[in-house]
Amino acid sequence: MISANQRRDIILARVNKSGYMQVNELAALLDVTTATIRADLSIMERDGLLRRVHGSAMSKNNLAVERSTSDKSLIMSDQKRRIATLAVQHIKEDEVLFIAAGSTVAAFCEQLPADKHLTIFTPSIQIAAMLSPNPNYTVHLLGGVVHHQSQSVRGEYSSEVLDTLRGVTLVFGADGIGKDGYVMCSTVEEALFTKKVIRCANRLILLSDSSKLGRCGAGCICSLDNVDLFVSDTGLSKPDRKILSAFKAELLLA
Repeated sequence: MISANQRRDIILARVNKSGYMQVNELAALLDVTTATIRADLSIMERDGLLRRVHGSAMSKNNLAVERSTSDKSLIMSDQKRRIATLAVQHIKEDEVLFIAAGSTVAAFCEQLPADKHLTIFTPSIQIAAMLSPNPNYTVHLLGGVVHHQSQSVRGEYSSEVLDTLRGVTLVFGADGIGKDGYVMCSTVEEALFTKKVIRCANRLILLSDSSKLGRCGAGCICSLDNVDLFVSDTGLSKPDRKILSAFKAELLLA
């Protein structure tokens, strides 16, 4: 049997490699109870080696790592559902939405009221497939090259649509939100694409769970001063809420 220190070395190596690990995954990997893993994570967080986030451990490396939407959906899933439930209450009848790719945004789409008449533009194959069966929704899937991780479409065909689109409500997520108020994603390519959408939008709704605060990414999308509505969860600390209140975005906590 390995020692506690050896076990924590393995935990740290796995968390740093993948960016995050769930408690039950670590317990299965090391053949110990989840209570043992939680105790290890508490010690490791106290020692500044990693971050604990609701049933998972996250790397102290604050640079957001690009992951598939399916992988991201496993992180903070309860919080994402609560965020989605609150956010859909702010969608109006006959609204024109541009819905970006992402796990929190996908949760939002699952909660959209089926009886509302909506026009929806999206680069996400997953979201288009989810929403298109509803006869009250008119769904436009952008054309272009399929991006493997996000299963979203980008390229010249998408840009042509954005050149003619105006007055939409953009619903999007983030891989990181700096305490300076900048909203970030893991790739420059995604940031550039989202910036183009912002130029078409008259309302911005940001959906992001509390684990994203303080993380950074390679691509900067916009400032919270550009966002109209920021929906997060009650995991935000009081000091963090005070920091966010300084920006123009209306903050709602689910």
